[in-house]
This record gives sequence, structure tokens and C-alpha cells, in this order.
Amino acid sequence: MADDKAPMTPPSSLEAEEALLGAILLDPLEALAKALETKLRPEDFFKETHGEIYQAVLELEKAGEPVDLVTLTEALKRRGSLEKCGGTARLARLQDGVGLAAHAGAYARTIIDRSILRRLISLSTRLVEECHGAPPDADQVLDWAEAAILNVRGERGTDFVDVAAEMEKTFQKLMQLQADRKDGRALTGLPTEMTLMLQGMNMSPLVVMAGILAIMFFLGMIMVPIGIYALTLPIVAPILEAYQFDLIWFGVLALKMTEIGSLTPPVGLNIFAMKSVLGKDTTLESLFVGIWPFVAVEFVTLGLLWAFPALSLWLPNLLFGT
Repeated sequence: MADDKAPMTPPSSLEAEEALLGAILLDPLEALAKALETKLRPEDFFKETHGEIYQAVLELEKAGEPVDLVTLTEALKRRGSLEKCGGTARLARLQDGVGLAAHAGAYARTIIDRSILRRLISLSTRLVEECHGAPPDADQVLDWAEAAILNVRGERGTDFVDVAAEMEKTFQKLMQLQADRKDGRALTGLPTEMTLMLQGMNMSPLVVMAGILAIMFFLGMIMVPIGIYALTLPIVAPILEAYQFDLIWFGVLALKMTEIGSLTPPVGLNIFAMKSVLGKDTTLESLFVGIWPFVAVEFVTLGLLWAFPALSLWLPNLLFGT
């Protein structure tokens, strides 16, 4: 008896893909930020042309260019894929769709969920093929299947970020924005005023650096690192530029100071987090006593990095030969 079942369509949501792209064209500032938070990738789109459009959007965002109907059209032209994607008329229809910027994160997560399901189907198909034919080694097939599944999960896990490199990129972008100002003023008045004040006091550059790091230390007691950098970078970037500090060196020192602050009494944000996990039987005093050796090692490391700035570049040079 013939199988009357229709071929199954791979999991997808073209509605979510179109809604997300339309939302990005309508309000790129909010919609694209929400999509990027989900780590959505062009290859997650089921429809190839949708992934191509999203890739062009990412290239515009990376280049610091605005994302709108005109710039996206030009970006697709440069990639030679405008006609394949339906031309300007297709982009205009996406923009006129029902996508809302406020829901962009939900659209992106739906696209990612369908992409994961397609990956799992592909892996399952290959697993069936591996199990047929010549009798396979069962242990090897199990190892491969476990590794493949973990790889899919790992791709959606937390990414490790090179904080020093990201900080340097942020500094450079801030400096470029400052250079692009036609009136010669800072992005806000505070960084300029602070820089001029410090230079007028004829303070040693190392004293200025120590003061900034002390602020990082105290903020590290009560804030998570990403919040500290978002709060302080716009203010300290012009100061670091004016005193010609090495940004990677500063990034490494700032990272160490926030780490030390998160473990140091009387606050120590991470200590209180550990206390909440370990329960009432563990006292804060015992935790502070237990972490002092680690804090001491951190201070020694900080002292070495302060005395020998070249150490901050030793590992990158070793790994990448730069």
C-alpha cells in the first residue's frame, strides 16, 4: 500500500523571519539590538534570501552605518544579491509588514528554535545512515552522536569575550566619534572637563591611572563588570587617550581590579552570591577568610602587571605571534 503521507516540511517560521526583517527596517536601533542579544545568525534563517538580507544588515551595523531601506539596498547591491532577494520592492514589502521592534527578540528566538530543530533532524538522518550499512562500532556512533548534540547546544551557550580587546574596540569607537564631531567638543561635557582638570593639576600619569583603577575596584564590589565598563568607559576614554595609555594594558588592569573588588570585604558582590547558594550554615566571615589567598594572588598579579606592562601582551603574542 502506497504511503499517502505528504512530505514533511522542515521546521521553519517564515512569518517570524519576515516580521523580524521588517521590524529591523522600521526601527533598527531597538529591533536589531534585541536580535543581536539572542545571537541570531544568518544561517539560522530557513529562507536563504532572508539570511542574505540579515547578513547585509549585520555588515552595515559592523561598519557603523545606518540601517534603512536605502542603505540596505546598496549593501545588497555590493554583495550582488539584490535581485536574488527580490529587489527594492521586496524590501519595501518587508518594511510595510506587521513586525514590531518590541517583539524582535521573540521573532529571533523563534527563528533560532526552528534552526536548532532542523539541525537535529539533519543529525538524526546522518545517525540513521551511520547505523546502516557495514556494522558500525556502537561506541563510536554513540560518541559521535553525543558530541554532535553537545555541539548544537554549545553553539547557543555563553560566549567567552576577550574583555581587553572589546574595551579597546570601544575606546577606538569613542575616539572616532569624538574626531567626527564638527565643533571639537566631546560627546558629553563631563569627559572633556575632567581631562582638562586633570591636565591642569599636573598630576603624574600613573597617579591618574591609579585613581581610575581605584574607582574600578570600588565599583567592582557592588556591580557586575559589564555594567562598570558601560558606566565608566565614556568618561575615562578621553582621559586615557589624552595621557596616551596603552588601552590593552589598561583593559587588563581594569579587569583585575573589578575581579578583586568583587571578592573583597566589606561588600564583595560575588561573596554574597556564594552565600546565597551555600545557605544559612555558611557565614560571610568564613567565606571572606577562605577567599583571602585568592585575593592575595590577584594583588600579586596586579602588581606584576603594573610594574611590567609588557606582561599584558605576553599571552596574545605567544598565541598569535603578534
